[in-house]
Amino acid sequence: MKNYFVAKFRVLVDGKDHSLETVSGAGYDPNVAKRSAEERVRKENPGKQVAAVLVEKVDMDLEEYKKAIGGTPPWLGGSRNEE
Repeated sequence: MKNYFVAKFRVLVDGKDHSLETVSGAGYDPNVAKRSAEERVRKENPGKQVAAVLVEKVDMDLEEYKKAIGGTPPWLGGSRNEE
């Protein structure tokens, strides 16, 4: 089953293109993923308008996900620096 995802969001700050943020995890919830991308940028830009737009989302099974992030997910006891 494809329970894991990698999503890319285009993040805008005060209406201007700022960055492309990648969010990954298990059990995709569009609101949680979008909020995660926005919060990363909001920390660097306090008091500014921040908005994220989904660019791409790829659903994956566990083995595909491990390859995409470079190891076993931290919540399964791994680190992203595994080879």
